[in-house]
Amino acid sequence: MIIVIPAAGIGSRFSATIPKQYCLLGEQSILGLTISRFLADSLVKQVWIALADDDPYFVKLGFTDNRLHTCRGGATRAESVLNALLVVKQSGVRDNELIGIHDAVRPVFEQSLLANLHQQALLNPAGAIAAVAATDTVKISGRMCDDKFTSEAEVAEVIEKTIDRSAIWLAQTPQVFQLQTILSAYQQAKNQGKLSELTDEASAIELFGIGKPSLVQSSRYNIKITLPEDLSLAELIYQQMLQRETV
Repeated sequence: MIIVIPAAGIGSRFSATIPKQYCLLGEQSILGLTISRFLADSLVKQVWIALADDDPYFVKLGFTDNRLHTCRGGATRAESVLNALLVVKQSGVRDNELIGIHDAVRPVFEQSLLANLHQQALLNPAGAIAAVAATDTVKISGRMCDDKFTSEAEVAEVIEKTIDRSAIWLAQTPQVFQLQTILSAYQQAKNQGKLSELTDEASAIELFGIGKPSLVQSSRYNIKITLPEDLSLAELIYQQMLQRETV
């Protein structure tokens, strides 16, 4: 399996002085930890990181593993993924090779998750994604318009309806697909001006009716570090994970 990690973003919601993927989680950067966990897995043949053109931080991570490669990222996550997939294709990787695409700032996934995704992606030509079933009650919001609201910012969000959570899953990464399958979906999205509609890789598969990817049960510990408060939670999860993995 080959891993693609889009890491060209700046993480504007994180309010850090450096891109959030380079903030420290314990003694490593978030991105460094993410990469290390993949390189420690025997399933992984290569790891490709899509970086911003002017990224001065990656080289300071000090990786020397010859399975690790970099390529040019894009202005959006979807553009970075597409650029990386094209480079992987041009490097001579087979069309049916499994590609795992993963968020740079999701560093505390269970090692067993990748094996489970690999197995399901071998069985399902449409691929497989990490996800967790919803446990909270799910509401659809609407907007209440009333004379007492004087501006758009003051319009209240209200409950439109409650939906059945039994069919709701929350998507995570890694998401695993055959190279040609996911590359074709992304190329179609670009050609039709729909790259901005892709919120994850599975949405590209869905958008063009390529198939129905499998949902592989993950864990709520596999959090995406989006806001500053997520970092302390990820540190706690990582320390607990280390204890489990060393037992």
